[in-house]
Amino acid sequence: MENTKSIEENGIAILKLKLSGCASVDKNIYENDKTPFTDGSLLLYSDDHYAKSHFEQEIRCQVKTTIDSKVKDNKEYRKLDRSTLKGYQRIGGQLLFVVWIKSSTNAYEN
Repeated sequence: MENTKSIEENGIAILKLKLSGCASVDKNIYENDKTPFTDGSLLLYSDDHYAKSHFEQEIRCQVKTTIDSKVKDNKEYRKLDRSTLKGYQRIGGQLLFVVWIKSSTNAYEN
């Protein structure tokens, strides 16, 4: 059984891999961060040059990762409580990624 830290690291690695085809997106997503609402951000550029003159916008993001056995055992992944949703609203919103890893494959099938 994987620990929480390795599950999070795998989820962020998978997300970055999936987003790697987006050349104009700079992925600033961090593992083991202790901030309550965000795990980092995606910086969007008008082309694949990460220059100030090409910067378009920043999108805050949160990454939640789980393995399929946890979902099957609990019949649900995760509920967001009201204080979490209010926090997301106060920071102006964000993009929430949910990465579900199939633990039976013991790797990156998602």
